[in-house]
Amino acid sequence: MKFTFNLDTYVVEELHIPKPHEHLYCIFDLEGTGIHPDQESITQFGAMEYKRGEDRDSTV
Repeated sequence: MKFTFNLDTYVVEELHIPKPHEHLYCIFDLEGTGIHPDQESITQFGAMEYKRGEDRDSTV
């Protein structure tokens, strides 16, 4: 897997996940004061589990 970080985005190459719809995922949501990590900070952090076709509780 190869990560390329740019100014406002990143790219993941050579990532292969067989049958992605059958996996359990943890999705993270970060809220911050801006997009420059050397100048800004995180103000909120959220996470939730996700699996297609299943109801799951959120964790905040």
